[in-house]
Amino acid sequence: MKRKNFIFIVLAMAVVLFSAASCNKNDETWEVMQWKGLNEGAPSNYYSSQMEFDVDAKGGEFDYDCVNYKNIWPSDIEDKKDEANDSVFTYQSAGNGNSSLTLSSHWAEAVSSGSRLHVKINPNTSGRERTITVAVSAGDVFTSFVFHQKQ
Repeated sequence: MKRKNFIFIVLAMAVVLFSAASCNKNDETWEVMQWKGLNEGAPSNYYSSQMEFDVDAKGGEFDYDCVNYKNIWPSDIEDKKDEANDSVFTYQSAGNGNSSLTLSSHWAEAVSSGSRLHVKINPNTSGRERTITVAVSAGDVFTSFVFHQKQ
């Protein structure tokens, strides 16, 4: 009987030690997404969980590369003043391992392919300044691109 108790205690201690050793602080932390602006005149690197940009009333197209994650995708696109705020997801596969995910709203579109993000802002005909937020994810890490468009 003593032998069974001893084996049980040793096994219980092994389980406790294994459980404590298998968890570490890095299991719950993700590195902040690092972005490189690909458009002419864009700052070269961004290291923030939220980035803000001014957009001309004519609209524009903006390209970014996530340098520390290989697969990113837009997870949300939102205009806080647009009550309808209907966004549409579209997934396309080229069949050769390449695919893209598009998330669009009434006046903006975000397309991801691999580590690349392309954001298109349509011309502003609303008569007011407007702001759109594009949230991007790679696993459990998120970044928001906030675009303020002039009227």
